[in-house]
Amino acid sequence: MTAQPSTPAIPGRTRRDGDQDPSFGPLLEREVLGTYLLRARVLAALFGAGLLVAFLTRYTPGQPPQYSFGSGPSRIVIGSTAFLAAYEAAVALWIARRRERGAAPASWIWYLGATVELTVPTLAIWMMAARLDAPAFALATPVVLVYFGFIALSTLRLSARFSLFSGALAAVEYAVLSILLLRRYPLGPEVDPLFSSLHFPIQRSVILLAVGVGCAFVATELRRRVAGSVLAWRESQRILRVFGRQTSPEVAQALLEGEGTAREHRFVCVLFLDMRNFSAFAESREPSEVVAYLDAFFEFAIAAVVQHHGHVHQLLGDGFMAIFGAPQSGGNDCANAVAAAVEIMRRLDEA
Repeated sequence: MTAQPSTPAIPGRTRRDGDQDPSFGPLLEREVLGTYLLRARVLAALFGAGLLVAFLTRYTPGQPPQYSFGSGPSRIVIGSTAFLAAYEAAVALWIARRRERGAAPASWIWYLGATVELTVPTLAIWMMAARLDAPAFALATPVVLVYFGFIALSTLRLSARFSLFSGALAAVEYAVLSILLLRRYPLGPEVDPLFSSLHFPIQRSVILLAVGVGCAFVATELRRRVAGSVLAWRESQRILRVFGRQTSPEVAQALLEGEGTAREHRFVCVLFLDMRNFSAFAESREPSEVVAYLDAFFEFAIAAVVQHHGHVHQLLGDGFMAIFGAPQSGGNDCANAVAAAVEIMRRLDEA
């Protein structure tokens, strides 16, 4: 009885690596989670640095007493910055633990986090307005810029819906806050009516919404490009696996890169290897013993071919056909083939 030889394991290839490829959705979610972990850590560091800057403003000379360190507005800025720094640090710790367990957060968690981040500047402006001589001027403080930062960072989620939500929430919160402040604390007649009306606040709200729309477009485009890159990579790996079953990885890679699409004449050296009296050898031994012998033989024989810049083109049961000089030639292909054959014979003699 003749045993059917098994295909030897070629170094650098696995049999079922394609079966372990994750789907694009979970793969992207893990990458987004890693990006958000970096985002939270960076924001925690930035807000921590901002907190330090806020403390250092106490030494800034020439400030009005109502705006100096320890005043109402200053305490609000410091408190808001400290809260955001602690919040982002807690988020970073939470995301890190989720990644260790391999558990992706539910979608609503991201929206809740965006709501918390965007509501902090709204509350800061409201509390600051109550402590200013002209409360409506709080609408023009630098705190408003925090909205834009959080909206821009929403693109890291690679979700158009999430960016639209962030822009719309910031626009609505700022618009409602503007209406409440200007109606509750109207500016005096000495102030230009343009600044005492809702004209500028509504414009800012529209800009916040427009930034959200723009970020949604960017997130969609980034997601499309990332998806295209990942899917193209997975397809190339699939093609390499399919071609790799019939030819060497080098030839498969050349075909994938388009190097083999044009016909050409090329000098190559072909090495045929065949085991002498293999049929008689196989008939007198157990199938498992024959398979083990073939695996051991092919392991060092194929390694010798690869070591001398060749590749096994086809396995022939008890032998193989190897090619030297394709897809790339070193100029001494015949010498390489002879050296590979000598190496194989040497290993056989030592066995």
